[in-house]
Amino acid sequence: MRSKLKSETTLCAALFLLAALVRVLFLSGTVDRDLPFSIFYYGDSRIYREFALALIGGSVFDEGVPLHPPAFAYLLSWVIGWVGQRPAAVRSLLSVAGAAVVPLTYLLGRTLWSRAVGVVAALLATFSFGLCVASVAANSETIYIPLLVAQGLLLVNLGDALARDRRRAATILTAASGIVLGIASLTRAEHLGLVVVLPVALAIGWPAIPKRRLAAFAAGIVGVGLLVIAPWTIHNHATLTRVNATVPAPAEPLPTWVAVSGSGPLIFALANNAKSDGTFRPDAIVAKMGQGRFDLRDRDQVDLYVHGYQRGWSFLIGDPPAAAGLLARKIALASDAHALGFGLSDWPGGLAGTRRPVDVFTPNRKIWKPVGFILLTLGLWVSRPMLRRGAFLWLAGLHGFAVTLAAFGYARLFLQTAPFVFLFQAAALVALTSWLRAPAARRAVALLGAALVVALTVELAVATARPRNFRASGSLDARTGKIMQDAAVDLEPVPRTP
Repeated sequence: MRSKLKSETTLCAALFLLAALVRVLFLSGTVDRDLPFSIFYYGDSRIYREFALALIGGSVFDEGVPLHPPAFAYLLSWVIGWVGQRPAAVRSLLSVAGAAVVPLTYLLGRTLWSRAVGVVAALLATFSFGLCVASVAANSETIYIPLLVAQGLLLVNLGDALARDRRRAATILTAASGIVLGIASLTRAEHLGLVVVLPVALAIGWPAIPKRRLAAFAAGIVGVGLLVIAPWTIHNHATLTRVNATVPAPAEPLPTWVAVSGSGPLIFALANNAKSDGTFRPDAIVAKMGQGRFDLRDRDQVDLYVHGYQRGWSFLIGDPPAAAGLLARKIALASDAHALGFGLSDWPGGLAGTRRPVDVFTPNRKIWKPVGFILLTLGLWVSRPMLRRGAFLWLAGLHGFAVTLAAFGYARLFLQTAPFVFLFQAAALVALTSWLRAPAARRAVALLGAALVVALTVELAVATARPRNFRASGSLDARTGKIMQDAAVDLEPVPRTP
């Protein structure tokens, strides 16, 4: 037993170190390594940096209105406080934190499938272009994706402990699950929606557990999670009460009880209206919002903040054909996350593509998208025996699907569940290999995989000496004459000179 635990610990440590090395090399091999943001995913990196600096300076951010969850901003403020405002050092440390997704993916794969599936999925996650970008981009996904995988791993272990009547272990896992639920919700507010997913996943995965007992432990997870976010909720109440009492007051009183972020109605209204095209375009219905700041004195903006759900549903219900087309476009846009390939070159899709507003880069060539879909379908088929026990994976995917329909067609939303997709794709690859009858053929496949790992690592190492440059094109800021980073930007790699 001890030797097995030691072996697993060693493998997890090795996978983490490899993932951390790959991410540091990935950052070092890109032309933006000395900038506070990634050219492949600008996102909210400016907002979080300003939020972190406000925390360091003790000043109020966004006039005290909780538009952005605080967890990543606090982490960023601690990192900046430690290493200073040196973008390369800050992003390197964040990328190491993001590397935690790899051993967590392995552990989830080993628990639900086998060691082989866990290792293959971990390697896919290690060299995933999208996950590498998320790790180095200084956005909330840097830590949210590992937290989401940890949530799934803890839930599976909790279900197993309850099924075996291991009460002490179940109590510890319940507390840990609640802590992760709280921290992840303070990182991405939509994670709170998993308070529905978690008990449903337990009920589907372990139907023999008495319903009353299952409900008690599920309530324990939710209770601990709410305790974790409670200080921020109380902070929001005090701040918003003070904001409503300011002179001049907001155009309309703001709700004061906000669990994590009050931007839900605002996003819903901006994402679901007659002028929406599925991407982030706030100026489509409120011109001033294109300036990137929320104005409490602007009646149009405050109306969406307070009554956004009503405005969005009014459009969706009032014009079903237009709503159906919009929702379908959102899913099509978000699914481009699965066109992202592997390594610094984003093989096989390549590095020519578009970074849509507040979203991650996606390539023009979507070669990997159909291949990945075929592998995912095959993986689901060969994984039929564990779909109940692994219900959290596909329920979390459905949750992300619902969030995308409610918000924008962000590829980054589908990227969040990429580790779960890799697990099913790894199950397909392991199954295909196992169907090879000749041992020599199976060894050849393993050697090919090892060769790809070495080749992708060497490519990363070589690029640190000569980072690839890019041509960027997009809308220009009338004041500065520079490309607007919050708008759509087309990227194309500059050919290397001998």
